[in-house]
Amino acid sequence: MASVQDGTCLSRYRKLLIELSLELSSKDLEMLTFAAADFIPRGRIENIRSGLQLFDVLEQDIRIGPRNMSLLQDMFQTIGRVDLARRVQSYLTGSVKVDSDGKN
Repeated sequence: MASVQDGTCLSRYRKLLIELSLELSSKDLEMLTFAAADFIPRGRIENIRSGLQLFDVLEQDIRIGPRNMSLLQDMFQTIGRVDLARRVQSYLTGSVKVDSDGKN
């Protein structure tokens, strides 16, 4: 989670996940967990109480990651949170730009 360089900074990816989680209403979270029911076992979904918990489950199942956010972007689109889908797209565009410069 923390930056290797100074040990206290969160990566852009972690910051994004926290920001996205904070933007989710309880209804948004309910719709996201419903959308995730096709690929996350019911027992794991029932324990999700926050966006961060959902994102953690998606990470553990290798469904999302710093360079793989298309599923999350699609899920936001599906529930009508186009604003959050655009933020994910903006993050991805920024990541590609940084990577092409040879910096992580």
